[in-house]
Amino acid sequence: MLCYIKPLLLCCLAVVTNASSLAAQTTITRFTVDLSPEGVLSPNEVSTGASGEGELTLTQTVGQEPTLDYTLRLFGINPDSLTAFTSDDFPMNPSAPDLAAVHFHTLSDDGMTSPRGTEHTLNAFGPPINQLNGVFSDPPTPNSARPFIHPVELAEDDYVASFDPTTGAAIVSGRWDLADVEANDVGGEDDLGDFGESKPLSSFIDQLLGDPSAGDERIFIMIHTSVFINGEFGGFVRPIPEPAAGALMLLGVGCWALRRRR
Repeated sequence: MLCYIKPLLLCCLAVVTNASSLAAQTTITRFTVDLSPEGVLSPNEVSTGASGEGELTLTQTVGQEPTLDYTLRLFGINPDSLTAFTSDDFPMNPSAPDLAAVHFHTLSDDGMTSPRGTEHTLNAFGPPINQLNGVFSDPPTPNSARPFIHPVELAEDDYVASFDPTTGAAIVSGRWDLADVEANDVGGEDDLGDFGESKPLSSFIDQLLGDPSAGDERIFIMIHTSVFINGEFGGFVRPIPEPAAGALMLLGVGCWALRRRR
């Protein structure tokens, strides 16, 4: 039995060393988000029933800017609004609202406004809400509509939208990276200053990970629709625990089993 202990320890050490080496270069963290009408900052008294869910992946590589890939599945959204949203579509269909905007914000974990307010961190699709409110009243009515085109060009450069008829989900995906800050063609210049613009992901890693240094501040995704332009459903981005220690143990046991076979 003792003859297997040394090979087992060496195998486990190799696994841990290789894992540590890779971890020193690139760290992958996965997240989930539940998008619900109850999740918005000020829940609406009524709802169209639209909701969503999603997964996100944070990639941190030494010497490089971090990136956050996201895929959101939105249910109850008018699929025709995924590539171009226009106020000429009034009167609206409350059972299938148009997608008006997808915004990442900062928000305190208790659902109250954070010290910086509901600051925009990424305008994935659509301009800041103050620009949308310049087109619609709240709540919007057919008489309040003015000609307004909201094309997919008003999205971050990796944004892709499609519709899955099998599940009835509007699928939006993209990547938060430094290019969104350099372009900043979604937030633009407005009366909010840089409050409404996309910002560097590197400035919000602690909020994403829920690090104590960020206090109660977290990253929150808000989905704006033509029915509820101030936000119809949303939710906090939550990290998924990684069973790293258990995985290393299983690899070690596998190495030991292979040694025994010999």
